[in-house]
Amino acid sequence: MTPEEVHHLVERLKTLEAENARLKARDGHGARLREAEEALAESEERYRTLFESIDEGFCIIEFFDRPHGPLSDY
Repeated sequence: MTPEEVHHLVERLKTLEAENARLKARDGHGARLREAEEALAESEERYRTLFESIDEGFCIIEFFDRPHGPLSDY
């Protein structure tokens, strides 16, 4: 094998290693994205189930002072 062929192969190897690293990073990002989407879907399902199954609710009331006296409106 000539020195030029060796040099060409070394350069090709570097190119392939860089491409491999890029693909691994992209795949890793995609896997993390899928995991995050699955976690979000599970969380949404838990809250949906919670609010669909509760028999009682809650309310936040803010009282306003009006001309008819304190706490006459909310």
